[in-house]
Parts: sequence; structure tokens; C-alpha cells
Amino acid sequence: TNCREPYRPAAEVLRKLQIEGNGHAFLRGRGCAECGQTGYSGRVGIFETLSLTTSVKALVSRRATEAEIRHAATQAGTRFLLDDALDKMRDGLTTPEEILRVIGSGRPGEHESTNGLTAVRRERSVLP
Repeated sequence: TNCREPYRPAAEVLRKLQIEGNGHAFLRGRGCAECGQTGYSGRVGIFETLSLTTSVKALVSRRATEAEIRHAATQAGTRFLLDDALDKMRDGLTTPEEILRVIGSGRPGEHESTNGLTAVRRERSVLP
């Protein structure tokens, strides 16, 4: 929105996402007439795509552990929801608080199943 302003997220929020706050200008909407005093305007999607390579398929077929499949998926170029969300945060399109609200920390075993291994394509909406 037009009312974006720099701010410092709480240390706990940064810790949960395992990101450093030093040297990064975090932005959030203050609220204005354009956004209806909400600080939000529109929606921004975050995306995760799993490439089903031969090695990933073989791991799934043999019921490999999540860690093994995640490693193979990463090697195949998969970008997870958290990666895309953090990029959008760095671009000033969303906040760390909104990332935690929508996908949790994005770390395996936290929040709901955010590992992306149960679907080829999954998307969520993140408000800026």
C-alpha cells in the first residue's frame, strides 16, 4: 500500500523464522484511506512446486523418510513455501508476522504440514 513504513519486528518473530533483522528494512502498512486503514491491499500468493524427478519418485515409491524426500526435492530445485514467502518479505510485499500466521515457521514438524511433499503444487494467500 501507499502507507508502507519501516519497522522492527519483535525478536521472537525473527527467531521463529530463523532470520536476521540486521541490515534489512522491514516494511508494514500503517493504514491509510487507500487501504481502508487496514495496512493491506489485495493479495499476494506464495507458491511451492515439487519437481517429480526420477529420484524423488523412487524415494516416494519406497516410502523414504520425509527428510530424504525433502533433500532430494531440494537438490532437484524445489523452492518451498517459506523460501517464496521470505523473498516476498524482502521485497516489502508481506511481513514476518504474516508469514508466521499463514504458514508457521515453514520448518518441518511445525504448524500444519508445510513440507509440500503431499501435493505437487500448493499455494496460499499472503496479504501484504
